Amino acid sequence: MCFGDAVRVLYKTSSIFSFLVNRRGFTLIELIVVIVIMAILTGAVSVTISDINENTRLSNAATRALADVRYACELAMNNRREVNVLVNVGSDTYEVRWHDDGSYVPSGVDGEDLAVTFGSGDYLDVEITSSGLGGRLSFNEIGEPLINGSPFSNETSVLCLNGKVHVMVYPSGYVKLMKTIGGGGCGC
Repeated sequence: MCFGDAVRVLYKTSSIFSFLVNRRGFTLIELIVVIVIMAILTGAVSVTISDINENTRLSNAATRALADVRYACELAMNNRREVNVLVNVGSDTYEVRWHDDGSYVPSGVDGEDLAVTFGSGDYLDVEITSSGLGGRLSFNEIGEPLINGSPFSNETSVLCLNGKVHVMVYPSGYVKLMKTIGGGGCGC
């Protein structure tokens, strides 16, 4: 017996090979099982992708708000002119204006008025859920933060986005992001 004959005997007698040779297609049950598995995997992936998109929009919004509040502080010092940050929780907006004449501060990105609205466009799933200001945040000409014209002694949440991320300002003028731990919402 030569090598080729041994392979043919093995091929014919092996249950795996004979199973594959004698098959002509898939049963209806096998096709249904595969379709159900694919549907479950597709659903899991689409939920994950929508969560990623929402988290990305929230992260982008928080980074933008942080940068704008820091920009307001720097602008006040550079121009020796008081700058206001006005937060409107009801309309999910904030704007940065000059204190003396009320005109908008130009955006450092495109030169347009520095006013941001959440809940649409790039910030579709983002909302301002609270603010600890109770009025306006100002930066005087030396970068000192003031709430309604007065200095303050504790860190304060300028705004809270989606109950998850705070833009915090400290009496020193330091501004940072702080995530809410445990999903307890923004208790400003």
